[in-house]
Amino acid sequence: MQVDRSLSLHLIIVNPIDARSSSAFPVFFFFNDTATTEIYTSLFVGSVRLYKRQALGVAQRALDLAVDYAQQRVTFGKPIASRQAIKFKLADMEIRLQTARAQLFYNAQLIDKGIYDGMLGSVTKTCVSEMVFDVANQALQIFGGYGYSREYPVEKLLRDARIFSLFEGTNEIQRMIIGGTLVPKKRN
Repeated sequence: MQVDRSLSLHLIIVNPIDARSSSAFPVFFFFNDTATTEIYTSLFVGSVRLYKRQALGVAQRALDLAVDYAQQRVTFGKPIASRQAIKFKLADMEIRLQTARAQLFYNAQLIDKGIYDGMLGSVTKTCVSEMVFDVANQALQIFGGYGYSREYPVEKLLRDARIFSLFEGTNEIQRMIIGGTLVPKKRN
């Protein structure tokens, strides 16, 4: 979500995404006073940030493309989906995606109950952002050289996946928050 107060009308930009699609589209809300803008902004801030859900959509799309490609791509007379190494790669992608989805939904449920845990937010952000990059990268691996080509959508998904580790502080910053919570500083 982005709030642009440089306009005479306040603008909130939200990018909703379908969990099974990687195509985001912006939704614009215009308000003519600060109070209304603040009310609507708080509605978005009070839940898990949209980009984490977008990351799930990018990862799901990468996995779906990888499965489809593996079933269609034939080497030595058999689809590569029949190869154990590819099946394991796809299984690992699904495991990572389902784990991150469960983590995100758990965090969202706590927030909906009014419970906000900063460390849990950092854990969720790191878990989801690392998952989306790993899943998109493995999808590119399954596509082989074609995955690097702009003719195939998996190349863009990998580029899109990289940004999720930078939003709301890098994963290194998130690890500092997590570590600082686990091992608080001693005061003399």
